[in-house]
Amino acid sequence: MQELLLANPRKAREVAFIDRLLNLVPHEGVQHLAKQEEPGRLYGVIEAQARLVAGWLGIEIDDERSFWLQFPPRPGDALALYEAVRALSDHELEVAHTLIAALSFGQGLCERLDTSDSLFNRVARDLDADMRNHWRVDRAFLERRNLEQLAAIAVECGYALSAGAVRSYKKSELVNALLRHFASAHAAPEPSPAQRKAIEWLPEAMLFPAIDPDAAGQQHDEHHAGDDDHDGHGDDDDADRQHDEEQGLSEAA
Repeated sequence: MQELLLANPRKAREVAFIDRLLNLVPHEGVQHLAKQEEPGRLYGVIEAQARLVAGWLGIEIDDERSFWLQFPPRPGDALALYEAVRALSDHELEVAHTLIAALSFGQGLCERLDTSDSLFNRVARDLDADMRNHWRVDRAFLERRNLEQLAAIAVECGYALSAGAVRSYKKSELVNALLRHFASAHAAPEPSPAQRKAIEWLPEAMLFPAIDPDAAGQQHDEHHAGDDDHDGHGDDDDADRQHDEEQGLSEAA
């Protein structure tokens, strides 16, 4: 059988697709998006493509139930699935294979920032991935931030000149103000400098690789701590000043 499959690439792709589909576990990022009250455009594209392939395969989808409870199909459907796959054109089979790759590939351990030169980040860079083209600030994102984080975003995105300028805001007020600012920025035919900041703003976690803001802040603090002793004699200078002060008191006495 293996020799025959090697001689028939089309049949080998059919078998490979069926095996991958029946063992498919959508990446946790897809599952997380599916559970959101407002999954957004990104998720809409993914589900629409999956529904297209499901239709080609003759999989009936009940719109009253979660799509991902019905796709991928159960292993018991293998024979019916095989007959459907046989009928796909080469283009349709290629699209179906691509869908499986897209659904299963993603960052490992999504609960932690991927700040390393990982396979995920390498692929993202090769694809020229820029989350500004796929993601917009929304209410769900902002409401998960605390007031201090929202104030920092307000400054970075051009809404406020300083964190102090929004100190009097309640969280709900600041969330609404930022949503209006981002919306008006993306709608502006000729964005102002402040609006341009909003259009270009992106959380550091959405870079490839991601930047851990806590680690970056720690490095910044360590750098400035080193500046205080940039001549390598910080402790000696302190001792000299103390000696001079003690000498001055002795002379005054």
